Amino acid sequence: MKRLLSTIALLAVTSSVLPAQDSWTGTFAAGPGPVFQYSHGGLGVGAYRGTLSANGAPLPTSQYNGFDFWCVDANGIYGGGEVTVRRMSSLDVGPLRSSLAQAAYLTTLRGTHTTGAQMSALHGAIWSVTGGLPARWNPQSTPAMDALIDEARANYASVNLENFYYIEFAGDPSRQQELIFQGEGSPFTVPEPTGVALLGMAGAVLVIGRLRRRC
Repeated sequence: MKRLLSTIALLAVTSSVLPAQDSWTGTFAAGPGPVFQYSHGGLGVGAYRGTLSANGAPLPTSQYNGFDFWCVDANGIYGGGEVTVRRMSSLDVGPLRSSLAQAAYLTTLRGTHTTGAQMSALHGAIWSVTGGLPARWNPQSTPAMDALIDEARANYASVNLENFYYIEFAGDPSRQQELIFQGEGSPFTVPEPTGVALLGMAGAVLVIGRLRRRC
């Protein structure tokens, strides 16, 4: 009985920690609390705070460290709604994937950009490589931004896109900003149905075993 229970439990754990799916649907909500880390001319820059759920399983809220959400679309509104999340490595090779990879590389530089001016340059570079700056962004180009853009174009191939995800909102694409985030490990793992079933079976076997011992 113990051997059977151990085998089932092992299978259940193995199944429930499979790598996150390449794509899923869920919901996204801005907040809670202050959404933006810094501001540039009234535009939020830096990591955004938000709450994401995938297949009904809530994921950790970004606290400006760990799992952060970065806007890659300067023309929409940061809000919430139904989303499709896609692992970047699953995207077709082409302009979208390469531009998002450049943005992903730039987000990894966050640790060396700790002031408002540095974060403005960093996020300005992110928007520049993913579609362009908003019209009210001033100035449209700076030496710091240009250097970051050049660095991203030279180094984006080094980014492991298995660990980056792209969020698209349902509905009118001009109304919602597109986002990216970096995440790996259990917070972004969706338990497979077989894993859930096996966990239930393991619990049932445990109960039966205890009842037999009492008899």
